[in-house]
Amino acid sequence: MENTRIENVTIEDVMRSTFGETGSVVRASFKKTTLTKQYETEVIEQETILNFDKELPSAEKMFISAVAKAQLEYNTYTSLLAKGLVTQSEFNVRKQSLEYELTVLKSKIEFETGINLDKYLKEIIK
Repeated sequence: MENTRIENVTIEDVMRSTFGETGSVVRASFKKTTLTKQYETEVIEQETILNFDKELPSAEKMFISAVAKAQLEYNTYTSLLAKGLVTQSEFNVRKQSLEYELTVLKSKIEFETGINLDKYLKEIIK
């Protein structure tokens, strides 16, 4: 039997990967089912598709997708708060959780790949 060395694939390898494409599409979606009355639910489903005219490393796609999903989720929770279907406290906890999750992901990607992701937050805020 031939002795073949198997190289491990790390998540860092995955984050740095590209597929040679000339453009990139990033899709994000969020779905939330909420109890509105006893035995009655409301489903809120949102999706966004972002088109980029350049190739993006997987790490950047991951972060852009996470930010887009957070925007959709925040929008959903704002709507639920306005309708009285979540409390201000529940809204605040979810908001803080989204901020924390994005902070951790951004820090991890930047540490592991050296890619600065601030440009996406600045472009999104404008």
